[in-house]
Amino acid sequence: MIDYQSARKVAELLAAVAEPTRLQIVSFLLKRPHYVGELAELIGIPIVNMSHHLSVMRQAGLLEDVKEGRRVRYHFREEIYRGSNGAKSEGMLDFGHLHLIFPYTSEPSTQQRTTKGSSVAPSVGSDPKKTKRKSPK
Repeated sequence: MIDYQSARKVAELLAAVAEPTRLQIVSFLLKRPHYVGELAELIGIPIVNMSHHLSVMRQAGLLEDVKEGRRVRYHFREEIYRGSNGAKSEGMLDFGHLHLIFPYTSEPSTQQRTTKGSSVAPSVGSDPKKTKRKSPK
């Protein structure tokens, strides 16, 4: 049986990855460490949004960051990430009383995001507030 404090910590770790963009981040970081800008470009979101997602994951204890000049590279904390176990998985995240195993998949999709039937693909560095959309007639 899991005690309350352990359950709370597992719930915090799960909350940090229980969001579609963060699950995409996990899938890329399982393969290797990445810079913020790389992840933003791969997933198709502005760098500021990527930085927010990575910050949430770092504060929860999933990630560590390494500053390299003006760039920041993220990777899983050593005590969280367990490498692949051969041909069965890309890796495992060890949350203590819960282990998340990620089976091998093809390269994560970098498809454009869709919103209410329209395709939206923000470019890296673009300001989503300044993006004009045509209103349907």
